[in-house]
Amino acid sequence: MDNSDQESSTLLLSPSETSNAPKDRLKFVYAIFYLLGIGTMLPWNFFINGKHYFMYKLRNTTLPTNFTHYDEPKYETEFQVSFESYLAIAAMLPTVLFMFLNAVATRLIRLRIRMVIAAVTMILIFAVTLTFVILDTDRWQVEFFAITLVCIVIMNAASAVLQGGVFGLASMFPPKYSQSVMAGQGMGGTLAAVANIISIAATKNASQSGLFYFTIALVVLLMALVAYLVLPCIKFARYHTDRNFRQTISSNDEDNTVDTSEDLNSISFSGSNSTPLLRVFRMISKYAFSVSIIFFVTLACFPAITSSIAPALRKEGNRTVLVKDEWRRKYFTPVICFLLFNVFDLVGRTIAGFYQWPKFKSNLLPLFCILRIGFIPLFVFCNVQPRLYLVTYLFQNDVAPAVIMVFFALSNGYLSTLCMMYGPMNANEEDEETAGALMPFFLALGLSAGSFFSFLLLHYMI
Repeated sequence: MDNSDQESSTLLLSPSETSNAPKDRLKFVYAIFYLLGIGTMLPWNFFINGKHYFMYKLRNTTLPTNFTHYDEPKYETEFQVSFESYLAIAAMLPTVLFMFLNAVATRLIRLRIRMVIAAVTMILIFAVTLTFVILDTDRWQVEFFAITLVCIVIMNAASAVLQGGVFGLASMFPPKYSQSVMAGQGMGGTLAAVANIISIAATKNASQSGLFYFTIALVVLLMALVAYLVLPCIKFARYHTDRNFRQTISSNDEDNTVDTSEDLNSISFSGSNSTPLLRVFRMISKYAFSVSIIFFVTLACFPAITSSIAPALRKEGNRTVLVKDEWRRKYFTPVICFLLFNVFDLVGRTIAGFYQWPKFKSNLLPLFCILRIGFIPLFVFCNVQPRLYLVTYLFQNDVAPAVIMVFFALSNGYLSTLCMMYGPMNANEEDEETAGALMPFFLALGLSAGSFFSFLLLHYMI
């Protein structure tokens, strides 16, 4: 380890990282995990941020071709209204199922096989999505809607396997590499939000916006796959993933090149794990519960509730009306909801790499995770539209939802990263991959419960 790593915190060191360990020169392995983190969250981030494109594809085609207000409530089709709900269901259910199957598969299928198949599947699905961007689907919207949902199911199943594999792999390294994956996921969300805003501003129509948008996703996924295939060629990575290699390495060998005396394809990136899953869960239960609570609250609010917050109300005589100037109509939700969340979520995940509090095994961490439930009423009392049951507003300006969003995103990124770092540290060395694969399963469980609760909140309580 270099000096900057040693100064950050003793918590960032693992017992297996001894003085004879090769160095992660130029932070190359850290950067690979960062890129893999970006890749694991691309499907969710790009599909939820691509609302502008999907609203165009599912618009009322009887309106004039040059009509640009097709996403206003009075012109919306049933497909436009229901798309985000179907998106959440199509994304969350396969994510939870395949996260669990991936945790079980750590004992049955080599990690390399799982991750390569998952990445290639995601690349192919994005290629299909790009094809639909180019095609005119106005005459077969029902088929487009159905095929898109099928693609989302397959994409998120593959993404779950990839994400579980990446966290399982990162858990074999010092905890800062799990933080790198989390920070990469935050960067993936930020890139998606920025790309969406740029595509809206720089392109002439929603089709061009979608083409620009999904091409970026495809390129990043290809880069992530290549980076993963390079990983076994780095001595530092092999030291942490191959026990035999670690035992035979020379204490004076600090070169970061390939040892060509061994077949790289024989490295399994998997331990000889035989501990029952239930026992591994008990080791990490505090952090598994905490990360589930974090993402339950996050998905209860974001994006269903937060994207429904409209610009501030204003008075016109005795009437209260919504502000509908062009800038706010086009950019209020992309900026206040998606960009702010993803930027400050990334900030929180990055801070966790330099400073960890509450400390490992502290009971304050679960407490802070539970306290995040308070964000749900805070967002509900913003200007969420439409409102069917709850007519009370506490925050009737544009500043309040922005400020709430900043703290909401910071706490999500920071606390979730601590949980994902601490969880595998509580497991035995031979159980690290399984613990690392179980943690994202409980993360996904929180996501699914939160998305279901947001549906109830939006349609039956507000």
